[in-house]
Amino acid sequence: MTRDTEQPPRAADVPEAVRNALVDLFSSAHCCAVDTVRGNPQAAESERQCAAASHRLLFAIATAIREAREQGAAHTARLSSFLHDVLAERAAQDEHWGGPEHDDEHLALEWRTYRDKQEQRIDDLTRWSTGLRVPPSAIPEARKRLIKIAALAVAQIESLDRQIALDAARAAAPEPPVTREDG
Repeated sequence: MTRDTEQPPRAADVPEAVRNALVDLFSSAHCCAVDTVRGNPQAAESERQCAAASHRLLFAIATAIREAREQGAAHTARLSSFLHDVLAERAAQDEHWGGPEHDDEHLALEWRTYRDKQEQRIDDLTRWSTGLRVPPSAIPEARKRLIKIAALAVAQIESLDRQIALDAARAAAPEPPVTREDG
């Protein structure tokens, strides 16, 4: 079966811990964006919570991969296909937009806006369907949008990790000596 005709994973195929970690990350990212835009003094704490949520997501994914390997090749193939597609989309985004230097310029609210645009495109696919399910003809496009959302989440996580490392390096840097002229 080729990747183009392959059925996308169903929500039931995604481990519950990964689904919960994604919800936690999106919630944390939203709070961080709101705090940042409103100038809330808790914005730095919100950023730390968002970074922690991103780490929990990565841990959940790593655990899911380990468990999938233990469960057998068929489940691993579905998960590996999804992760391969996310990584390929991430590489395409880097090539198109410029990579980490570009990513690190974005505010939390901008990341949320980018994900919201992709989610809106998925919602548009279901607008004319009966019920909340994506119509079968729109499943490939919905999967494509979800891959983009996952790749955007990875980009934001990587950006947060770089910010955490930069903040830690600044905090660990020795204070310059005070001279008489300074003080």
